[in-house]
Amino acid sequence: MKTSLRKKLMIVLLAATILPISISMFITYQRTTSSITKQAMAENSKLLFQGESNLANYFELFNKLFNSVYYDANAGDAIFRLLRDGELPQGSTQDGQSLISSTLRSMAMTNPDIFQIRLSVNKTDTTYLLANDLIRSSSGSAAPEDSAIDWKPEGYVEATHASHPYGLDERKKFTFYFSKPVVSFHRPVLDIPSEHEIGRLSIDLSLDYIRSISEMLYTPGKEELWIVNASGDVVYSSSEDLIGTNIRNEEWVDLLLKEPVNSGNFNLRSSRFDGLIAYQKLTAGYMDWTIVKRIPYDHLYSGARQITRINMLVLGCFLLVTVIATILISYRMTEGIKRLIGSINAMQAGNLQVEIPIQSKDEIGVLARRFRQLMAQINHLILREYKLEIANKTYQLKALQAQVHPHFLYNALQSIGTLALKNQDRNLYKLIASLGKLMRYHMNTEETVVPLKKEIEHVKAYLELQKQRFGEQLHIRIETEPSVENIEVPKMIIQPLAENIFKHGMNSSDKSIVIAIQCRVTSDGGLALLVEDNGQGIALETVLQLQAQLERPDSAESLSRDEHIGLANVLMRLRLFFNTNTTMTLRSAPGEGFAVRIHIGIEKGDVQ
Repeated sequence: MKTSLRKKLMIVLLAATILPISISMFITYQRTTSSITKQAMAENSKLLFQGESNLANYFELFNKLFNSVYYDANAGDAIFRLLRDGELPQGSTQDGQSLISSTLRSMAMTNPDIFQIRLSVNKTDTTYLLANDLIRSSSGSAAPEDSAIDWKPEGYVEATHASHPYGLDERKKFTFYFSKPVVSFHRPVLDIPSEHEIGRLSIDLSLDYIRSISEMLYTPGKEELWIVNASGDVVYSSSEDLIGTNIRNEEWVDLLLKEPVNSGNFNLRSSRFDGLIAYQKLTAGYMDWTIVKRIPYDHLYSGARQITRINMLVLGCFLLVTVIATILISYRMTEGIKRLIGSINAMQAGNLQVEIPIQSKDEIGVLARRFRQLMAQINHLILREYKLEIANKTYQLKALQAQVHPHFLYNALQSIGTLALKNQDRNLYKLIASLGKLMRYHMNTEETVVPLKKEIEHVKAYLELQKQRFGEQLHIRIETEPSVENIEVPKMIIQPLAENIFKHGMNSSDKSIVIAIQCRVTSDGGLALLVEDNGQGIALETVLQLQAQLERPDSAESLSRDEHIGLANVLMRLRLFFNTNTTMTLRSAPGEGFAVRIHIGIEKGDVQ
């Protein structure tokens, strides 16, 4: 059974064990992950800030290096004059190309990350390029890539891209020129204090330093690091194949670039990434980069999940022991109840001598012993009371039938009917035949239950005899619905009610006698029987007294010495055959007749 005590006990015991531990583990996991998240946010903010500081200082060194074209410790302002005037001042001991060569070499020696340096002289439309420790120049060969560069006075740092010779023919100028990914720092040379451009200087830097700084900011294989500019161009990525590409169409990049503050973090859950994103913006007049660190939740919460898995393993072992113990305890505690239920079912099936195999001394044992005593008492009551009562009721029914129809009278009626038929007195024969049917119906003691239509035919035969006595003074109305004619009922339940007017309701006047009988199905599916007459009736006080006596279980005994025993006998037999909810309602008043209304169920009850 779904609602058995054993299952309920198992559910309660398991719930009392599993729920507290599960809730505790859930709360612990939530608190742990929240603490880890806060700690990761704080640590990564510090780490990215340190990386931003290192990169800012790194590029500031090159920003200052641009000042060498304005004034150099060795050449003074000779380079600046050359750019401004297109030639060296009078009295110079070296030519322009050697001066530019020495200056660019001196700049290249300041940092090993410098891959190449380009210097363009607008006055002479000449471009100088120092690459692979070689310096070459070309006239009228402006780099086509310059059109995509923002030549701001403060400079511009171009994101990672493949290096190129700035318009020079590398095959002619550089026999062994190999392109590599570089970051370019471009800055125009101005005729100070005016903002007139007199030349352009570009420094291409390899990614070695940026890579070394970046690798200290994340855990390879578990975390990701990105450096992107405001256009979504990748300066550096932990995924090498994405360096130099544009990822502006990525969802997290768009969210990142919209962040109003210079540093922070946010959570991102998408089909491609599920985790924490921390960022630090690197802003200067010549660059607008953002350092981004992406930490997947799988890595961030790996420690917490490992602890949770250990706890789950311990819990699983504990639950296995708990389940086994719960089942054993539940079976042990409910086995006695199951046996007791089996005994009750056997008793319900009719075996009142069933044994109850429970000898325990706990509450179940006490209940079993009390139930044994109850069974013994029920057996005693059935043997001494119930069977005796059934015998008495049967005796009362047969005694009532014996009072109405002696056997010899039926034989005599058969002889008289034969004689009347010989004398051709059909009216007399009809009456004798009706009386014979009446007596045959009474005398058949083997047939105690009949269809309702047969009971109605018996009543019609009885009233036909009474009509011979009273003639046209007697009026009979019988209404029976076809749906109730085949319902089986005990014999002699309508005729004792119909004869009430002849026994108690007649008066000395010549008033017509009306008897109405109605049988129909009620709205609740029951059977309604109504027998009423227009006799002299009885007092209201007597009606109430009779009604109260009929409601008592021992109504037959209480009316045994009363002239209305027929009412109690009919009600008693109906209740025995159908159910105890069968009701009989009386209605009468002096001079207004007498009516009996019976309501019974059409399904048989336990007692038949």
